[in-house]
Amino acid sequence: MSLSWRDRVDVFLAPDRVDLTWRRRGLRRHVAAACSRDCPPGASAADWRPAIAALGGALEALGGRRADAQVTLSNHFVRFALVPGAGSLARADERRALARHVLRTVFGDHAESWTIALAEPVSGDGVAAGVDSELVAALRAACASASVTLGAVRPFLAAAFDRARPSLAPGAAWFAAAEPGRVCVAHLDGRRWVALRSQRAVDPLPEALALALDQTRLAHGLPADGEVCLVMRDAGLAAFDRAGEWPLRSLALAAA
Repeated sequence: MSLSWRDRVDVFLAPDRVDLTWRRRGLRRHVAAACSRDCPPGASAADWRPAIAALGGALEALGGRRADAQVTLSNHFVRFALVPGAGSLARADERRALARHVLRTVFGDHAESWTIALAEPVSGDGVAAGVDSELVAALRAACASASVTLGAVRPFLAAAFDRARPSLAPGAAWFAAAEPGRVCVAHLDGRRWVALRSQRAVDPLPEALALALDQTRLAHGLPADGEVCLVMRDAGLAAFDRAGEWPLRSLALAAA
């Protein structure tokens, strides 16, 4: 059995707000402190600089103790793409190169400077995520200034999928992740990702989610049946059980 004898701080970094939860070390971690900092508007929803500034202030307020940080990034700060055939490549560097090529094809040459992550390919496909490398460097610097070591960094999409996984149907299933101003939707066939879309939510969330689901269905010729497992950043983000004609099962990111 391996135990961590350092405290852990869980961070959610978003354009509008930064949430921190400080957990004490030990076999059964308990919450020692928590705080949220609102962020001033940036140049765009993808502008991470106000959030980094808020993170620095929040870490200083909770700081003075060494800890490891686990950061969840808002989907506003991440770009996604499906990577067909990634699982057929034996070497990790080949899979990463393919992921970067796909992201560059979709988002342009600036993807060359991104930090790339590729989810474990299943049935030949993978899910690639690209993050501004300057954001990763700024995260590391903000943590270091507060005697915190930056550990895992993952997109909200990944955290939401882990939360939804036990509730997904074993065969064809719809999955969605929602936060203020952005929705991500995906269709899976067992463990294989068939379709993935991430887009701004200009309309109220039920309408924006219904639009994203309909667009994904039509673009990939998918059936409009079955329940959509929706994971929301906040428990009180929305209280609804349908998005248009789509029935929902709504979950908060953190289990109650």
